[in-house]
Amino acid sequence: MNIQMNTASNTMSELQKKIDLIGNNIANVNTNGYKRQEASFSDALVQSIEKQVGQQNEIGRTTPYGLRIGAGAILSQTAVRNEPGSIRQTDRPLDFMIQGESAYFRIAAEGNTFYTKDGSFQVQPVPNSNQVRLVTSNGDAVLGATNQPVVFDADYKDIQLSGNGTLEISYTDATKQPTEIQMGVAQINRQGSLEKIGGNLFR
Repeated sequence: MNIQMNTASNTMSELQKKIDLIGNNIANVNTNGYKRQEASFSDALVQSIEKQVGQQNEIGRTTPYGLRIGAGAILSQTAVRNEPGSIRQTDRPLDFMIQGESAYFRIAAEGNTFYTKDGSFQVQPVPNSNQVRLVTSNGDAVLGATNQPVVFDADYKDIQLSGNGTLEISYTDATKQPTEIQMGVAQINRQGSLEKIGGNLFR
């Protein structure tokens, strides 16, 4: 009886982790660029107890010899599903969508480079200057193709993102030349190596 109870207890504890994972997916159903996670299970330790009096007494048996007692199931892996989400038009000039399962925006935070699918950006003033920078909703800097933050003059009028990833900024002064900045897009082919760190970021 104790063996069965331990097996059930272990499995229920691991199933709770799956329920927590599903709950997190539901809580983020409206989060821009969020990628849901799925859980995979495997057998825990299996003990084999040999109790047969002799193989000659079990002629015709096709199953392995010995009594096998399992310890339940364990959560062996969580996989991130990277299928493209639904397209939602917001009519907001700083909301961008990146296409392709392996394409990510590059983000700088805490001195490190991270990756995100969330293209809901904002502008933030650069201290002691007349410029602004492109940031995420958490205030992390969006990087350009040169791995530097996307920075431009604060007197901008309009921002457009072309199909090839070029950010085109026009200014209120019609005589001022528009600024073109290539967005920093990372192509990550081995997406299983990405680790979710919260805030809709991967590393």
